[in-house]
Amino acid sequence: VTNFRNMIGGSTVPFEFYELMEVKTGGYQAEFGRSTGGVINAVTKSGSNELHFGANVFWEPSSMYEQSPDTYNAQNHLDERSQTEYNFWASGAIVEDKLFFYGLYNPRNISQLDCTTTRCNDITRSDPFYGVKIDFVPFDGHRLEYTFFSDNQSADYVVSKVDNEGDRVGALVGDSAFRNGGANHIYRYTGTFTDWFTLSAMYGENTYDRSYNSGSDTPSILEFRDDAPGDQTGFDPSIANLTEGADTRKAYRIDADFYFNLAGEHHVRVGWDQEKLRSIEDQRYNGNAALRYYTRAASSTGERVRFRQYWNQGDFSTTQSAAYIQDSWQITDNLTLNLGLRNETFDNRNADGDTFVKMTGQLAPRFGFSWDPT
Repeated sequence: VTNFRNMIGGSTVPFEFYELMEVKTGGYQAEFGRSTGGVINAVTKSGSNELHFGANVFWEPSSMYEQSPDTYNAQNHLDERSQTEYNFWASGAIVEDKLFFYGLYNPRNISQLDCTTTRCNDITRSDPFYGVKIDFVPFDGHRLEYTFFSDNQSADYVVSKVDNEGDRVGALVGDSAFRNGGANHIYRYTGTFTDWFTLSAMYGENTYDRSYNSGSDTPSILEFRDDAPGDQTGFDPSIANLTEGADTRKAYRIDADFYFNLAGEHHVRVGWDQEKLRSIEDQRYNGNAALRYYTRAASSTGERVRFRQYWNQGDFSTTQSAAYIQDSWQITDNLTLNLGLRNETFDNRNADGDTFVKMTGQLAPRFGFSWDPT
């Protein structure tokens, strides 16, 4: 669920939805890759035969935030932050010993005010998170899992002019809205066939909206005719560009675990995974134009207008695959060796669907050990 455009952030999931997290900051096994600094491996909660339910609330009032000092271009003493977040969850058995559920509903209300020396942005968010986990055990040793969650979010921006005292002056400048997040589906099968062989397979689809729209369709206008050079009357940077964008990740993987004794205890894990990534971008000026009115130089007469248009469009895709083998070899009670090899391929395609970068045979050996001397 990581943002694959810049690898910063990703889908927003409440803490209550997680059963456990595994954080690996280096030296991790060959099954993990496509990262530079670390890996967070998360497992969501499941239901059991017992019925459980609960709720909590988190409230962060603006009055309990510390104030930042003002800077050259920001009236930070006017800024406000407030957030109220609720969690309601329940879990249990639909069919005892066979079919289980876990569900979470997370409404949240977030508001903030950010002010510069000339403008204030009122930002509000109120979209809920909701998710469900279904586990089915048709017979002992085999489990089917389905996980769904939606982290759709929208942020409404209302922009108004302010003076140095923070008072609103003039009319509303503009309003706009961001959209991000999306629906996520994860399917998983795990089968224990013998005490020495386990097989698992997974398919997941992650979607993430990246849209930024204006409440109006008015072109940006820079006015230089009647005022001093540089005065930008009528120009609203909050609605300068509109974007319709989306990212989609389709992920597949299969893993097999083998356990045996040979000069110590071995846990050998082999697997293959593939991710198909797609990014769509359609960006343009608000109103399909940017205008600039100004007077000719002193040696000339009359006025001029500059008319500019801008489009940034494309549909891009990447396919990245990997195969790996690793062995956790416990030689003695005190010493364990971790050996592995990972082979990765990358195929990046441009907006015409043609490959512009393709890498194969990206071999990454892994070696590590843990030793407990006492």
